[in-house]
Amino acid sequence: MKSPNSYNFRLRTLTDDILIGSVGLFEIQWTHQNASMGIAIGDPAYWNKGYGTDAMKLILGYGFRELNLYRISSTTIAYNFRAMKAHEKVGFRREGLQRNSIKREGQRFHLIYYGILRTEWVKYS
Repeated sequence: MKSPNSYNFRLRTLTDDILIGSVGLFEIQWTHQNASMGIAIGDPAYWNKGYGTDAMKLILGYGFRELNLYRISSTTIAYNFRAMKAHEKVGFRREGLQRNSIKREGQRFHLIYYGILRTEWVKYS
């Protein structure tokens, strides 16, 4: 069932139309004009090629222009340096972290919180 509070899109390459991931806005709070963003590119062969940055630019534009959002938030795990770089490249600001909240393969990692306001996004678009 499709939710009126989320928009999810598939990511495909332009050259050969291969499905490489997804991006979306979810937990939209229409009254407050807030949403959370999520992105995933599964195959490492498509990492570090700009697909994530391009997808983030597109979803932020959709959120701010088409959905009239004011704020979009996102999280990433502290070891995901590519995601941190991509967030900062498109204008997200690091807002905080939740210490040792993610457990992977017996290790604990921080969850990093990011946010971007429409007024900040305008500077990067």
